[in-house]
Amino acid sequence: QPVRPVRELDVALCSRASQLPTTPEEGVDLAPLMQCLCSERQVFEADAPWDHELVFQEVASAINADITAAEEAEADDDKDKEKNAMP
Repeated sequence: QPVRPVRELDVALCSRASQLPTTPEEGVDLAPLMQCLCSERQVFEADAPWDHELVFQEVASAINADITAAEEAEADDDKDKEKNAMP
């Protein structure tokens, strides 16, 4: 049995018609799933152009900041160990 598109299921849900399968003979009962899903209108997001270089720079900066913070934390831990090891 082919999978029904989300738009078709959304229309069926909105119209409250008996278009959704409700028995195993008709297919998988999607009613419990449809109760939890958001409508297309609620999740629609307008298309916005991406500046790939800017996104790359933001991700690279975040990764470098994480690496720097981890290295600084490791260096602080090493200093604390050295300090505690001395009599």
